[in-house]
Amino acid sequence: MSANPATKLGSHSRSAVLLPMEILATIFELGHLEFTEKLAGRIFILKVSHVCQQWRDAAANHQMLWTDVFVKIGRRTPRWPVLQCLARSGARPIDIHITSSVRIDDRTLGYATKLTFEMITAHSHRWRSFRAHCDTDVKLFYIKRALNTIHAPNLEDLKLEEEDDTLDQVGVPSPAPKSIFSLFTKAVSVPDDIAAHDILTGGAPLLKSVTLRNILCVPPMKVVRHLHLDNVYSRDSSTYNPAIDAIFSNLPLLQELTISGRFALSTTFSPSVTEINLPSLVTLRIRAHPGQLGIRGPLSYFLRVVSAPLLQSLVLENVSFSKIREDLHWNNRDFPLLRSLAVASWATHDSPRYGLVFLDNRFPAITHLNIRSSLAPADCFLHPNPEVQAWLKSETITLHELASNEITPFCDSLAKRSLTCPLPRRIVVRNCGPGVADALLMGLHDRGLHIEIYTSAGNDVPWYADV
Repeated sequence: MSANPATKLGSHSRSAVLLPMEILATIFELGHLEFTEKLAGRIFILKVSHVCQQWRDAAANHQMLWTDVFVKIGRRTPRWPVLQCLARSGARPIDIHITSSVRIDDRTLGYATKLTFEMITAHSHRWRSFRAHCDTDVKLFYIKRALNTIHAPNLEDLKLEEEDDTLDQVGVPSPAPKSIFSLFTKAVSVPDDIAAHDILTGGAPLLKSVTLRNILCVPPMKVVRHLHLDNVYSRDSSTYNPAIDAIFSNLPLLQELTISGRFALSTTFSPSVTEINLPSLVTLRIRAHPGQLGIRGPLSYFLRVVSAPLLQSLVLENVSFSKIREDLHWNNRDFPLLRSLAVASWATHDSPRYGLVFLDNRFPAITHLNIRSSLAPADCFLHPNPEVQAWLKSETITLHELASNEITPFCDSLAKRSLTCPLPRRIVVRNCGPGVADALLMGLHDRGLHIEIYTSAGNDVPWYADV
């Protein structure tokens, strides 16, 4: 489409403009689905619908085009776009998108939030997803407070995010912790009051996915399948918050858990917790901030207490190998189905080779191994005794940033490995320079080693993903 699609379409022949309503509805629907960013899809619909009155009527009456309800909380929060979406979407399930990035005083913020929830709470029975993204914890606190008693019987996805540091890439440093207690801290950092963190107490029986970023709250968790906790911690001096225990005490159906950021490095679990039972967990990701490996906390303690008999995939990012060894030593629970392990660490002082050997001994059935570390690739698969091989059952190996000068020793190590144990069936190289994959394939061929080589360029997927 051009910059002005309505003008372009309106200049076409009359037969092209005066299409049957069902055809117009299909055109709008297909065009809307082309956009992964939902707000961009809405803008497309608004522009194209200005071809003529018939097109405007077709767009306005096609309910699925209006199920995304966008709210931007600021000094002036317009009501009519929200009310328009609520009306035009009919009785369909709706997706709530709340953003706030404008500097605003507390009084105006409180009023704007109250006004917003007066409009959308009457339709909470239709909420399919609720997502709030704010630039300060104070704004998110007001939203959290407004969610306290709401009943959302059809809500499936909840995402509450305060804009702060990110962990999208390994090695991105975190900013210094905030030094001044904010309204959020004073209001919710109450160690002995779990009720202060409860939301959706009216019930959300279908809630399957929860993401909390830089905020601590406890929604209904009984049927949650996917949980992502990013920088969920108490900013006061307390070392323990019972809300954390409340989150993990009722997750019988949880299949995928990601713990990121300072939560993974803060002592927030009760000392009395000796087991966290996650009977359905399949994937566990622990992604700590770099530069804080010396701090003891749930990153390692979580592995000490977790019970997950169905666990198949484990991701450890910026881990402390010494603490992993210590805590897994105390965990006598088996992970009999664990087959995929992804490890990222550049802490050379933390003996990464010994750490990998320990993980090999602890999880001998690993078939998919993904390593991103300061070690040379050839050293990742050797015991400190160079005559002993590690990861004997590995079928797929993923390597990152493989350098040209590392190819020859890596191929030599694989040739030596082939004399005593099976070789992996395939090697995936990611984020490597041009020609590295071809050079690796040639090096293996020259040594008579038949291993499939796959490449994955770019950072469009997380480093730990199977590609």
